[in-house]
Amino acid sequence: MGRLLFVLFVLGMATISHAAMDVTLSNVTDSATTLACIDEATGTCQVKYGLSVGSLTLSAYDVRGSKTVSQIHYVSLSSLTPVTTYYYQLLCNNKPCHEGTFTTMGAIIPSGSYLAYGKVVNGRKPAASCMVSLWLEDGDNNSTNSTNNKSHLASCLTDENGYWFYDLVNLRTQDGKKLFDFSKQGDLLYLDVYAEDGTKLKTRVNTGDCMPARDMYLK
Repeated sequence: MGRLLFVLFVLGMATISHAAMDVTLSNVTDSATTLACIDEATGTCQVKYGLSVGSLTLSAYDVRGSKTVSQIHYVSLSSLTPVTTYYYQLLCNNKPCHEGTFTTMGAIIPSGSYLAYGKVVNGRKPAASCMVSLWLEDGDNNSTNSTNNKSHLASCLTDENGYWFYDLVNLRTQDGKKLFDFSKQGDLLYLDVYAEDGTKLKTRVNTGDCMPARDMYLK
């Protein structure tokens, strides 16, 4: 696995770099989570997980299918128990490449909808199967979040037409104890895009400009 490479962000602009990424956890709820990473080599991916190191009896594969061969590995785990610590092992090409733990959150039911979406483009073609990591930050100082002005991390993959979608009402505070309070105009949505060829693109938009967000170009 390569190291995650951080690049300078400039307001209103996108920055591009090339990097591999260690395993990240996103979309953590009371019953689900997503494990994702970008490897330096292409291959298949499987996650084994369970309630102890010696009992990894459950398994899941890349959401695009168990035979998916890619540098981007994206595995969603579901039907988990609330407020429970799980142990996991990530296998790349059937070989262990990373292990760790994660803890699910308490149950919260969001209401309403605020669907952020946009398109990633590679040259003149849509960029499919890119991983998009996203989070919110209080930009207008009107938030009632008590612990931090940033939400927890969420993610999704772009579809065959290059589009990403995420309903912002599902975002929680970083401690996961409540839903992240955001304004539909004035707060900031951060977007990190990871492409199959190792390209990483970073930008951010106002929450009032994310339906749709401006197109993001890998090149």
